[in-house]
Amino acid sequence: MPFHKVNGKWLMVNRNRAKKSIHYSLFTIHRNGFTLVEVLIFLILVLAMVTVLLISSGSLRQSRNTNLQTIAAGIATCEIERLRDLAYDSLPADGTVAIGSPCASDLAKLPTPSSANLTLANYQSDVNIKQITIVVSWTESGVADNIQMDTLKAKYGT
Repeated sequence: MPFHKVNGKWLMVNRNRAKKSIHYSLFTIHRNGFTLVEVLIFLILVLAMVTVLLISSGSLRQSRNTNLQTIAAGIATCEIERLRDLAYDSLPADGTVAIGSPCASDLAKLPTPSSANLTLANYQSDVNIKQITIVVSWTESGVADNIQMDTLKAKYGT
């Protein structure tokens, strides 16, 4: 049986005396390159990987920010507890001062520049009640952030 190539396909021509028929052959012509299905699967896999990377980088950034806030809150809480343990007359003078040790030791864990300041003032002009404000500040990637905690300390009470 002879084969003929018509429009890029091999045809098998069967020439019997009774009838003539043309059948498509099962021969496959292989071509170099990728099929559309392979390209689509590749694109879906790449999009999935990019999505996972973007989500994980965002969660890492958020986790870092939460960790820094936890450190700053620990510094402020330590200083507030230290001042609450002092007698009212032993409190520093009104004004703003930098927090000292032992509470400022964790300040090195925050990105520089960082600071921890304590502000004391009379609460609503009452000389027997002090308002204590602790502000812990830091800058990361050019963005300033801070944690502020306030408490009151009375001369005749807790």
